[in-house]
Amino acid sequence: MTLTWSNEHGSDPNVIDYGVWYDQAGKAQLVADLTCPPDSQVACTSYTDTGLTNGQQYCYKVTSYSALCESGFSNILCATPVQPGQQVTVPDVTGQLQADAEASIIAANLVVGTVATQYSEIDAGLVISQEPTGGTLVPRDSAVDLVVSLGPAPDCSQYDGNETACRADPTCRWHKKTQTCRNR
Repeated sequence: MTLTWSNEHGSDPNVIDYGVWYDQAGKAQLVADLTCPPDSQVACTSYTDTGLTNGQQYCYKVTSYSALCESGFSNILCATPVQPGQQVTVPDVTGQLQADAEASIIAANLVVGTVATQYSEIDAGLVISQEPTGGTLVPRDSAVDLVVSLGPAPDCSQYDGNETACRADPTCRWHKKTQTCRNR
């Protein structure tokens, strides 16, 4: 597994090296100390960990060192390596918030496919359905499509007899023959 990062302040000449930390249950252990060549920081902004076990989750953090001090930890990055062509199990993300569902899909070595929305009695922002369904075995890096709830559909009947108000609401459609307003 290869980690790559960039210095958020650009090519800061004060950064002399980076520390790569393995994080397990909030306990950090230094696994690499990468010294930056004086002429290029690009050479010290990646780390390859070769001794990993497929299917086991690994979490990393990075710190930078200047001549005067060490930075705080970066955001944590967790990944689970798998063999190329390996089948992985699609997580069941129905009922989860969209952001949490997408994170679960990525953590399972899959990619987020299309994300559609529709009105539903389910709270807005929650995943209504997914394809393929949770528990399905698929090749690594397969796409998982999501349908996310917009919440309950608006009640367009409140605009019955008021064509202007009905047409102004993008979720409604005016029926000229009956002089009523209906949901799209």
